Amino acid sequence: GSATMSSTVSVSDASGEELIGQHDPVPPTATTEILDLTSPRPKLSTQKFHPTPTKPLKSQRTPPHKRASASTTSVKSPTPKQQHRKQQQHSTSKLSLAAYQKILQKELGLEKFIRIFNRAISIASRPSIANRSDRTSADIAKLDRRITALESQRRSTLRDEATISEYQLRQKEKEAKLAASKLLRPLTSEEQYLVQKALYAIGPPDDILASLDADSVQRASMQTLQPGRWINDEIINYFLKNCLAKRDELLCSTQPGRKRSHFFNSYFVQTMFDDKNSHPAKRGRYNYNNVKRWSKKVPGKDIFNLRYIVCPINLDNMHWTSAVIYMEDKKICYYDSLGGTEWTKLEGLLEYVKDEHKAKKGKELEGWEDWELLGCPDNIPRQFNGEQFVKYSN
Repeated sequence: GSATMSSTVSVSDASGEELIGQHDPVPPTATTEILDLTSPRPKLSTQKFHPTPTKPLKSQRTPPHKRASASTTSVKSPTPKQQHRKQQQHSTSKLSLAAYQKILQKELGLEKFIRIFNRAISIASRPSIANRSDRTSADIAKLDRRITALESQRRSTLRDEATISEYQLRQKEKEAKLAASKLLRPLTSEEQYLVQKALYAIGPPDDILASLDADSVQRASMQTLQPGRWINDEIINYFLKNCLAKRDELLCSTQPGRKRSHFFNSYFVQTMFDDKNSHPAKRGRYNYNNVKRWSKKVPGKDIFNLRYIVCPINLDNMHWTSAVIYMEDKKICYYDSLGGTEWTKLEGLLEYVKDEHKAKKGKELEGWEDWELLGCPDNIPRQFNGEQFVKYSN
C-alpha cells in the first residue's frame, strides 16, 4: 500500500555471486536497467517494477551464506594517495599560473620541470601548418627557380671538372712523351744504317749481332725490336746489364759518394715466385730459398749498400713491367706502361729485403713497417696499344 518500494539492483558474475548491491528507493513504474553478465555477450534487459514485489530470477538469487555480506557490499573506497591527488586537483583548478608552476616544480624536480617547460615553449613557438600553407604561388615559383639554378650550376661544375681532367690527362701524356724522347739522342746516319741492317737483314736466326763478355744477342732476338713485335727476355737482359749497369758504373766513378745500383735479370722475380714450378699449389708463391744466393752478384755483395735495385717483370709472356727498390728511401715502386700495378710482386720484394737482411745480417730488419709500396705513377711514359714498348731508366 506504499507509494514507493525498496528494490535491489544487483550485478552478478557467471557463478551467480553478487558483485555490487545497492538499496535505493524506486518509484512505481520506474524502469531499471540490469546488466546480465551470465550470457556470453553483455546485454541490457528492461523490467518494470510495480507496487507488488516480484520474485527475483533464480540466476539473480544470492546464496544464503553470502546474503549477509552482499547486503553490505559497496564501491571500494579510494586510497589516501588517491584522495590526496583528487584534493590537489580540485585545489589547483583555482590556482594562478605561477602557483601551478611551483607545484609542478616541486612534484617533478627543478631539472625535469625546466626541460619540459622549455620544450613546451619551443613547440608553442613553431609556425603552424596553416601558416606554411599561406605561401603564395609567387614564393613557390621563386623557390623552383632557385632549385633549377642550383642544379644547373652543379651540372656545369661537373662538366668543367670532366673537361679539366681530360685536359690534364692530355698534358701528362705530352709530358711523358717528351720525357721519353729526352732519354735518347738522334742517331747519326751510320748508326741508322746499322739499326736497319740488324732489324731487317736476312740471315741465320742464331747469328750473334751483339755481344759483351759472356752476354750476346742473336738475330732472331734482335728482330723482336721491329714495330708490332713483342720483345723477348734476351733483349731486356742485355740492355739492363750492358747498357744501364755500365752507365751506372761510369756515373759512380765520376761522382764521389754516389752508391752503385744493381739490375737483376728477368729471371729474378720469376724464380722468386716459382713461376715455372710444375706444382700448381707452389707456382706463383714467394720463395726466398730460390733466390737467396743471387745477392752474391750485386756490387759489394750487399744489397743494403746499393742505391737502386731494378727488377724486370714479365707478365704471362705478353707484357713487360718493372719494379724498383729504392734502398735509401725505403720504398718499392711499380712501373707499367699500361698503368697497372702487381701488388703481389711488390709485397714479395719487400719480403725479399727482410729475408735478405735476416740471412746476411743475422737479425730482423728494423723499421720495415716504414717501407712504402707504391703503385704505378701517372707521370711515366705510356703505351696505348699492344704493339708499343717503352723503356725505363733512371
